[in-house]
Amino acid sequence: MKTKDLADLTPESRAWMKEILKTFTLDPHHEKLLLTCGQCLDRIAEARAELKNEGSFYEDKHGVKRPHPGLKMENDAKILFNR
Repeated sequence: MKTKDLADLTPESRAWMKEILKTFTLDPHHEKLLLTCGQCLDRIAEARAELKNEGSFYEDKHGVKRPHPGLKMENDAKILFNR
């Protein structure tokens, strides 16, 4: 896997991937799946940070409580990671 492929990952995800790549020999298509997993982990962490900062719900302009969009982002990334 090329270093530039890992450049957009957080240091935590990059270290996680490098450990896996050091431990296992993966085919190129498996490396791409691993990269996608690293990106999913980053999206999950990003959504959690946003939810921690802003809360899980917000009030829309009509005063109706709505789930924060970060909840869907976190859930979608978890589903993709687990598949």
